[in-house]
Amino acid sequence: MRHSDMPVQPSGTALPAAPRTTQIERSSLADAAREEILRRILDGEIQPGERIIELRLAQELGTSQAPVREALRALEVLGVVECSRNRGARARLLDSRELAEISDVRAEIEGYAASLATKRLKGDTAELETHLAAMLNAAGTADVRRFAEANHRFHRHIVETAGNATLFQIWIQLDVKVHTVMNVLRSHKDLRDVALSHQPVIDAIRARDARAARLALRHHILGHRPNP
Repeated sequence: MRHSDMPVQPSGTALPAAPRTTQIERSSLADAAREEILRRILDGEIQPGERIIELRLAQELGTSQAPVREALRALEVLGVVECSRNRGARARLLDSRELAEISDVRAEIEGYAASLATKRLKGDTAELETHLAAMLNAAGTADVRRFAEANHRFHRHIVETAGNATLFQIWIQLDVKVHTVMNVLRSHKDLRDVALSHQPVIDAIRARDARAARLALRHHILGHRPNP
């Protein structure tokens, strides 16, 4: 190719455009914002009724307002944020009636899941025992958040092992970990007692008794149901 045939670089070449934020990146930022806002609400850094200002939060989290807005919408569905056109977004905590209704639904869903999981686990309770040990460890230091994490893993293992994708998706929407924190904080229950109330579930699954597992898990959940 002759020199004259080479493409000519236009003068004043523009700088390359900044990379666009992908949908995955936006989702990740929104998830991170959701977890941080939720932590602040549960830890009392954001009080019930306190206004949540999108711009300020975005600056504190080092992101744009879009992920914060998406996070607030997700928390509104969860019930810990109220959004209105006139008042903006404000924090709230679920009351005892709402938590009791969630417990009622969980008891039926997880009881059924336990009966299914028992057949698939074939007496193997090693993972459940590990999560129970983690709950007892967290109870020893009165660490509510760590307790809720271990409790969530225990119940998730049962629901996942049940092998019913629809049931699992419904359960995910209940956000058991968050509601456990709210319930424990409101009721001031002894964490060790709550942890030990999982043992009959393990015993029934180890015995491969699907009916007993279902009843044990229902009893466990309803036994810690808040009074509305």
